[in-house]
Amino acid sequence: LGGMGSVAAVGGLTSRLAEGVEKNEDVVIEVIRALGIIGDASTNDAVKAARNRFGQWTRVWMSTEVGYAMLPVPEVPDDQQDSAQAWKDRGTALLHKGLNDEAVEALTRTLTTDPTFAAAYINRGVAHRRMGNLHLALEDYAQALVYGDTSIVQKAHSNRAVVLRQQGRLSAALADVNAAVNGHNNIKMRTSSLRNRSIIRLVMGDVAGGRGDLDEALRLEPGSRQTLGVDGMFWRYAGDLQKSLASW
Repeated sequence: LGGMGSVAAVGGLTSRLAEGVEKNEDVVIEVIRALGIIGDASTNDAVKAARNRFGQWTRVWMSTEVGYAMLPVPEVPDDQQDSAQAWKDRGTALLHKGLNDEAVEALTRTLTTDPTFAAAYINRGVAHRRMGNLHLALEDYAQALVYGDTSIVQKAHSNRAVVLRQQGRLSAALADVNAAVNGHNNIKMRTSSLRNRSIIRLVMGDVAGGRGDLDEALRLEPGSRQTLGVDGMFWRYAGDLQKSLASW
């Protein structure tokens, strides 16, 4: 039924995505792909939650990007047009689907309603960076630093470091990522910041420092595909192709 795009399959397929129901990754992937073909906007939350449980850069996440992107993002209801949270949720969903222009529009609606919504600045900054508008991304991250709590501030430092690295402003990028590494208690966020710092240090010629950051990131999350990918790049740079291939 899913392969034929039948809405009759929506209930059965969505039920398979509930937490603890389906342990087989191949089945989860096929369910999400089928829901993408059907294109029922009401299944967005179930698909998003299932993908988040497996996490970014996992096989399930990477194999379902197209299926998730095929699901329409629900419009903000008429009675929530003045809700900053509703527009932020829509903007975040659009961002996750790679619809950056639409994400910026929705997140701007959020910030028009609530100019202190720090998480919306973070997400709009990501969208701007993806579109190459680096100066606008930096402006948004600066606002997130003003209005955010500790967690948001660390994300802003980490994200701003990526933009500064792209601009070749390596000393400033290193200062930002140092603040992110020192402030993160969350393992995933700390791993991400260590990975980011390893690249900056490598580009700056601090090979030992970069290696140390990667070793710590791999200790914290041994199976992180993103970290292993950076590890492969590091070993290629160091001239050890066998270790590079092993990490990749």
